[in-house]
Amino acid sequence: MEADPRVMLAQKLRTHCESCMPAMQKLYEALVGIASPTEDVAANQRCLKLISQALQTIGFAVTELPTEAGHVHLLARRQGEGESIPLILVGHVDTVHPASEGFRGLRIDGTRAVGPGVADMKGGLIVMLTMLDALAALGVVEALDVRVFVSTDEERQSSSSCAFLEKASKGAEIGLVFDSARPDGAVVGSRRATGRFQFEIQGRGAHAGEGSHAGRSAIQEAVVLVQRIEALNDPARGVSFNCGVLRAGTEATVIPAAATLIVDARCDRNEDMAWVEEKMKALANESVRGCLTTVTGSMGRPVWPESFETLQLYDIWLEAAESLGLGAIELTDAGAGSDANLLHSYGISTLDGLGPVGGELHTDKEWVELSSIPERAALSALSILMWLHRRSEGIWTAGGVE
Repeated sequence: MEADPRVMLAQKLRTHCESCMPAMQKLYEALVGIASPTEDVAANQRCLKLISQALQTIGFAVTELPTEAGHVHLLARRQGEGESIPLILVGHVDTVHPASEGFRGLRIDGTRAVGPGVADMKGGLIVMLTMLDALAALGVVEALDVRVFVSTDEERQSSSSCAFLEKASKGAEIGLVFDSARPDGAVVGSRRATGRFQFEIQGRGAHAGEGSHAGRSAIQEAVVLVQRIEALNDPARGVSFNCGVLRAGTEATVIPAAATLIVDARCDRNEDMAWVEEKMKALANESVRGCLTTVTGSMGRPVWPESFETLQLYDIWLEAAESLGLGAIELTDAGAGSDANLLHSYGISTLDGLGPVGGELHTDKEWVELSSIPERAALSALSILMWLHRRSEGIWTAGGVE
């Protein structure tokens, strides 16, 4: 019986991606070994340098994109001759893990890599680079206009990178985001709107014993504010708030003069974004302890809802997974936001969760199944080839083309 050409191609891609692993493992260890919380600009730039070197090896031209805020983002491009087909691949190097005294890099625990950012999303960058290497080896990139955008502030609502991302993705037919796949291997096809708000509370400091009558406790004000924000949670409406950070106080004997409260907000409908922002602004004007409270922030990412365009892409990934012998992969919603929300808002057909299989994100137990790295790289490589075939056969409805 004659072998199925698609299965043969799938095996060729998988073999190539597996052959890349020794070099990619070293890069993976180097990336995770750099503590790169969003606010550490220098550490993020060191990560970008490693990514830049890897992309240049595959033939990409790399441009650094500095911002007034100090962050630097990266845009790489490899454009084939003639009317090449545009697509954009998106990732980020910043993490939520601080460079604390107990920081540890990548560790191998049986079949898993464990460490800060192994899944979200330095592992996703490794999948992306491995996939690009495979496509370059086949000569496929010569038919494409591949843009790779890597940011350093995704964990902070992409506040300084979103304008660059919008410009870089202009005209792209598809947008692929390499956040990690879910623990069960599912890819992501929709996300909630997300926002971040920071309250600055200014009270009046005083000695806790001798001057307590003159003091205005910023902590007491913050406690009331937390209670009011938490009371806004409305699961039926699809709106949620989390008071995630509270910084205040210097000594137990001092009435605290200042406090900072950072709040995460999410909603299921775009029409609720303005309501959330209005509530946050109103709370800043409702002092009960005689303190002055100001708020900054916004709902930075709109809802990425289920869409026909995403389902088209998912259908391709599902078929490719079966050709690779990976079985059926599910399409799921994710409660967190990502740059996929932005790509969809630009009118681009988008799919997310294309990184390695991983879990326990944003914790000290964050993990990735190592065998899934070459598998997911081969999966995206084969899927892009299948997308190109469907496009050439006229059975693809393009999005984002101007």
